Amino acid sequence: MSIIPTRTVHSGVGLPRIIREIPSTDSDWFFTTGTPTYTATTCVDTVALDAKVRVGRRIRAVKNNTGFAGTISYGKITAIDAGTRTITVDSWIGGTPTATNKYAIDGYIADLPRAEKIVETFTPDALVHNLWRSKKSTKLYGYNYAVDVLYENWISPDDLYNLRECFRFQLEGSNDNIIFIPHVDKWGINYNVYLANPLIFSLTPDMKGHKGFKISFIAKQNVCRPPQLNYGGYGYAYGDDYGYQL
Repeated sequence: MSIIPTRTVHSGVGLPRIIREIPSTDSDWFFTTGTPTYTATTCVDTVALDAKVRVGRRIRAVKNNTGFAGTISYGKITAIDAGTRTITVDSWIGGTPTATNKYAIDGYIADLPRAEKIVETFTPDALVHNLWRSKKSTKLYGYNYAVDVLYENWISPDDLYNLRECFRFQLEGSNDNIIFIPHVDKWGINYNVYLANPLIFSLTPDMKGHKGFKISFIAKQNVCRPPQLNYGGYGYAYGDDYGYQL
């Protein structure tokens, strides 16, 4: 009999993803002038693809809905065919966009390898008034979110290279947003974050990679509760090879 839990893991078990959103004033932002069509994994434009349409970038378009406002869908560009003006995406998060709705290229997406640890910390944000005889009055404002994504033993140069655009910021100041998704299979659980600690790279002579690498983020907004509490906890987290957590 297997002892591996089978309950649903609400907070996800997939790989971590980082998205860097750029404003429309950025020179890398692009909006098509064509009238594209869409399938579950492609976008076919009616005009030549711009040089800003590149693998690893985020493409965003609107999916029309009956009876209520359209929803924004996005995907990570995985391939480009300039001859047929076809953009291939991994999938459309939010549903397949509606034909003729124009798309924007408005960011970069980096999918990280499986981390040795993803340590998420939810710190209660409490306003405490000390009253007479050590009594206290409190008001809670949710939780401050912080996360450490740890690659203490090894991360490849290729994986670091994939981060180059997500962590490129203008020296004169930038209005970019970083979105962190702990597990891409649960893309609805995401956090608007900023880099909280230095990026440290340790290269040893006998390894074709780096050790001691850590990405630390702190959220810009509080959350009402940890998503791990919503349904069944973490389950077995990263799967059989990584054991299972509480």
